[in-house]
Amino acid sequence: MKTYIADTNFYLRFILQDVERQAKKAEIYLTKAKSGLIQIFFPDETILEMEFVLRSYYSVKKDDIIKNLSGLIRMEYVDIENRAIWEKALEIYEKKNISLLDIFLFIKAGVLGAEVLSFDEDFKKLKRDYGRNIRIN
Repeated sequence: MKTYIADTNFYLRFILQDVERQAKKAEIYLTKAKSGLIQIFFPDETILEMEFVLRSYYSVKKDDIIKNLSGLIRMEYVDIENRAIWEKALEIYEKKNISLLDIFLFIKAGVLGAEVLSFDEDFKKLKRDYGRNIRIN
């Protein structure tokens, strides 16, 4: 079975429907993945860049970003790197005014039994509110 690694604009075209030809092509690939004909892999970097581009370039509201990224994370027929971490990160991102990257790094560090080296105060807030380790499914 052929495997593809998804770039940021692949899923953005699908959700934004701003370039019709590309949106249709993305839909075809997602349908093939749903049918088990191909595999599509979304690495962490792609998901992080999607949030950044939606927020900074397209000025998409945070609630809509969460809705769109959650929709991707819930697609069982695509491979999401660190799916459980993303589920928890989006849950926290919805509640907190902290960057998705910081939340993701905090959770991933906990999973790895590590700590994040940073001068960003948000990591202290996360540690205070969620402890050292966050439970993920």
